[in-house]
Amino acid sequence: MDALEGPASQANAGTDLESAHRRHSPVAVFLRVRRPLLPSAAGVLRGKAIKWAAGVAAALVLLSLMDSGGFRRRRALQRELADLEERNRVLRERNQALIEEIELLRSDPRAQERAAREVLGFVKPGELVFTVGD
Repeated sequence: MDALEGPASQANAGTDLESAHRRHSPVAVFLRVRRPLLPSAAGVLRGKAIKWAAGVAAALVLLSLMDSGGFRRRRALQRELADLEERNRVLRERNQALIEEIELLRSDPRAQERAAREVLGFVKPGELVFTVGD
């Protein structure tokens, strides 16, 4: 049979050997590691820088909390500002009410008469005034 086999059958035999070799050869598997086994110098420095910055920030927060001109003063000033804004709002409303009353007294004679009776105690001729409870 060897004599009957030609170059074509020898080529097929070579491919059969390669395919058999491929089927039985061990497979190499490479896994991706999410992080390296040893940290890089840049990573170590970055970690130290972050810890250092966090420590400085914490120290500044503590200093601000303990300092009388720091956070506590700012909070007290905010409360005072809120109180003053509320007082201004109340005073603006009162001013507006007084402006409306002034306009009414200037234009309405009945409002003038009512104010004269209530505030100044005026009475019309022939009227009797009874004061109760004072």
